[in-house]
Amino acid sequence: HPLCKLLDRLWFASLYWTPSLGKPGDKYKARIEEMLQRIHTTNHARASYANWQEEFAEQLDKEFQRAELLATRISQAERDSWVRKQARQIVQYNVNRILRYADMPETGELLLKGPWRDSLHQVLLSHGMESLEWHNLLRLAEYLLDSVQSPENDKEQKNLYKLIPKIPGMLRKQLISIGNQETLQEWVSAIEALHMSLLMGNTIPVRPAEPLALALSETLVNASISSALVDKIAHIHEGQWLVYPDENDEPLLCRLTIKLEEAGQLLFVNVLGAKCLQKSFSE
Repeated sequence: HPLCKLLDRLWFASLYWTPSLGKPGDKYKARIEEMLQRIHTTNHARASYANWQEEFAEQLDKEFQRAELLATRISQAERDSWVRKQARQIVQYNVNRILRYADMPETGELLLKGPWRDSLHQVLLSHGMESLEWHNLLRLAEYLLDSVQSPENDKEQKNLYKLIPKIPGMLRKQLISIGNQETLQEWVSAIEALHMSLLMGNTIPVRPAEPLALALSETLVNASISSALVDKIAHIHEGQWLVYPDENDEPLLCRLTIKLEEAGQLLFVNVLGAKCLQKSFSE
């Protein structure tokens, strides 16, 4: 029956309202109460429940769309804020990962710790870790190190012949931290000199690189968190609704909008899409 569908909609909407929504939630609450009052005071024989149900559903959908848009903006802002705060450590971690990729000549180590590292930092802040620019820089580092390894057989020699011509163009395009073209060309020429030596049959002296000192951050996930807790958190997914006690120990219905694995943080929003709760993994 249309009335049952309408009451179901009203019940569903009322689940998400709490006094903690404050003034922003007054309009949301008023819309529910207005429809309940209309049902209460109207002659049921003449009431157009189907139209009311459609009207209320449309209003509710608009509310949820606005809330979703707000929650998305909040999530992106929180991610960006965390990336900015942790940018130095993220970059250092990835530089060290590349430095362990293979032994390398001194020139390669200096490039990776200098302009490549600075370019990685710029890309992280401007495009993020999921961007094509970020992955291209990581690929450049791996290609660069592969291109300065002395081949040990014909197959490696052929692969080297294919790889070496790609490196200069990749360096010029992706080392965005170097604004001076003369400086950029000096780095490209230094790598080309290594390539030329290899192509002439010489062996380039390589050695393990010295890793960067990685400063620990208090915002990273505490290694002491139990595996049971980690497993429990793994089952909580973004978009999931949960009930937490608020500061007055009242039940607070909130939706997980962002789970920052690297920072060990959970961010929740209410039905209106506004930030209402933030918890660390240990909490």
